[in-house]
Amino acid sequence: MRPLMFGMDFNPAGLTFEELVQKQTELRKKYGLAVSAGANPQVLGQIQNVIDDISYHMMEQAEKDRQKLLDGTKKDDFGDSLSIG
Repeated sequence: MRPLMFGMDFNPAGLTFEELVQKQTELRKKYGLAVSAGANPQVLGQIQNVIDDISYHMMEQAEKDRQKLLDGTKKDDFGDSLSIG
């Protein structure tokens, strides 16, 4: 099941990094339109909060991916040896 966005209630769970980038780009465009239309500062703040939330989840996901990569490369060179002593 895909996460849904209703108004400003955004749930990024299950979205890929690329989908998060796409959502962030869409919201940045909407934010720019809202600014040029003279939107209420509270509305602009809500949009910015969602953009910040997406950025946070993107950084969190990137850190998890980096950690997985590091964990995969931390194999010792002595896997086939026998420890005596």
